[in-house]
Amino acid sequence: MAKALTTRTTPGHVLPMADTETDTIVRGLTNRLEDSSDWRRRALPDRLAPTEHERQVMTARVEVIDRWLAPSRKAAIIRAVGTVRGLMAIASSTGDADPLDGYAMVLAPFPEPVIEDICRRFLDGRLGNRVYAPTPAEIAHECRLAVAEALAERGRIALILDAEIYTTPSEADRAKIEELHREYVEDIAKRAQTRPEPEPLKAFRDPTVLADLESRRLRREREGEAA
Repeated sequence: MAKALTTRTTPGHVLPMADTETDTIVRGLTNRLEDSSDWRRRALPDRLAPTEHERQVMTARVEVIDRWLAPSRKAAIIRAVGTVRGLMAIASSTGDADPLDGYAMVLAPFPEPVIEDICRRFLDGRLGNRVYAPTPAEIAHECRLAVAEALAERGRIALILDAEIYTTPSEADRAKIEELHREYVEDIAKRAQTRPEPEPLKAFRDPTVLADLESRRLRREREGEAA
């Protein structure tokens, strides 16, 4: 079984890849997911549900991702951003607030290794305009791109671990259901054959209308005699 990459062979700003077993488990179970009555969850039949070992493997992977996604300390952010601002041109600011506090507030949700790597890339010219120090928004944008795949992987695993497990009918249950359905169809057919013919609609007889028709007939007859 292949082993997961460790931080000794993977840079800290890159999430260690999942080992072959974890990747196979997640891919296989993802393909088995079905829609459920709850739009926030997916479903799995009990015969295809993850085993206890598979749940342990996926839970361990989630823990690795969560450790890598741990928020940054303010001191680490100020150190990384301070280095960039000290070596690149800074746009003039008229505010009294410490700009580094703004960086710390915006970048706190992102991992320290990711922030340090983004700042390094701004310094060496791979990002930015190579003249002015990046704004908090620019660094945050690059950080979001850097953690997107880790968040997506965590989301895929969470769908599996939180899936609704429903019970599938046994062969005996299936046979019973088919038998009940057959009996129901036969009963409906028999009722349709033995149902009496509906009575013909009776002619409508309204005394008021009949009297009006009779009066008109008599009037026409008188008019005919008078002519």
